[in-house]
Amino acid sequence: MLANNKHVLCEKPLTLIGAQAAEIFKIAESKQLFFQEAILTRFFPATIRMQDFAKTAVGDIRLVTAYLGQNSATSLRHVRKQLGGGSVKDRSGYVLQHALAVLGNDLPDKISAVGQLNNETVDSTAAIELQWKDGRMASLGFSLLTTVMPAEANIYGSSATIKMPDTFARPTAVQLINSANTTIENYPLPTVLDHRTFLANAAGMIYEAQEVRRCILAGLLESPLLTHKDSLTILAIQDEVLKQIGVSYDSLYANGVFVGSSLEPELQAPVLKPVSCPNFYH
Repeated sequence: MLANNKHVLCEKPLTLIGAQAAEIFKIAESKQLFFQEAILTRFFPATIRMQDFAKTAVGDIRLVTAYLGQNSATSLRHVRKQLGGGSVKDRSGYVLQHALAVLGNDLPDKISAVGQLNNETVDSTAAIELQWKDGRMASLGFSLLTTVMPAEANIYGSSATIKMPDTFARPTAVQLINSANTTIENYPLPTVLDHRTFLANAAGMIYEAQEVRRCILAGLLESPLLTHKDSLTILAIQDEVLKQIGVSYDSLYANGVFVGSSLEPELQAPVLKPVSCPNFYH
């Protein structure tokens, strides 16, 4: 697409290996083309309001938490290595973007992770702890195996707490709690004609589409709501998490070209293998 001088909105994850994304951004910028990773959460009005609250209403942010899970154990694209499967690549982008949305997009000073791998040595479940030298912290978890895991995301500050009381990846409300009262702001989804999708609150994808259009018409190469640096930081954290839990996609490439095998017709039930990280930070 970039080679043919087209602006691009690319589904997450941009790449399986973080360094590849930097090359993509470099090409887009050299050709003066808009390029963005499609993390739709950042464009929902409730997310933008959450960021406003984080800047003005909670004091010093002490801890950010986010958890996301759904049973995708029989979905080939989720569990097969040659299809880029794994919970880190499929799910962690949502929880990581949530943390970076309020903590900033500089790399944390400490990244610690544990994970559980299937028989194709890709992760089915993982947990991440992030810490910055100034005391900012995040605790994040995600899974391809859980039957029920509420999609919850919270921000704990010195004077107030922010809760995303519904599906935080596609939020329609934000809650601010302090010692005096609780405030809930609701942001109903837009009406979209012929809206057919299996995703909850997916009508909100229109927010991302509208922002992409706005940026392209304005001649911008990235959206200020989700910058190239945001995506690169998410990918850098993912690279380190994968390294710690023992997952690598290097075998899928030869001289920088993807050579992963084709889709196999049968899927064997993955056999779980716990993996711990010896340098888990305390």
